[in-house]
Amino acid sequence: MSDWAELLSADELRTNPPASEDVIRRAEGQLGRPLPADFRQFLLSSDGYGGPVGDQGFDAYLWSADEIASGGYEGPEEAGVILIGSNGGPTGYGFLPTEANRFVSIPLASSDPDEIRVLGDSFVDFLRAIADGEGY
Repeated sequence: MSDWAELLSADELRTNPPASEDVIRRAEGQLGRPLPADFRQFLLSSDGYGGPVGDQGFDAYLWSADEIASGGYEGPEEAGVILIGSNGGPTGYGFLPTEANRFVSIPLASSDPDEIRVLGDSFVDFLRAIADGEGY
């Protein structure tokens, strides 16, 4: 079992079928950069996720590779964040490709880099931060 699987509820209502390598490569091509390696491995196991992270009930909605490539929230993109999901509310989750793929949160309506909050330097650290209530 992967480290991330221990933090995510792995029932079939919350996880998705795996993304194919072709779908991920196409998304990376549209983004113009590779996805973080550990997040990429997650997508190869579950092409997205929606539900609790950890035991405290904090939610994350991680998008599919196609949804990530589509973008759609101008503010965070202007702040340099590539979004990979949200908390189901006003907070976006993503990564900073210029800073060794650092995982972050940012208000979805914001383009202010000062509102970026670092949650971890790996996908598992990012999930742990959400599980600990630091993602909002």
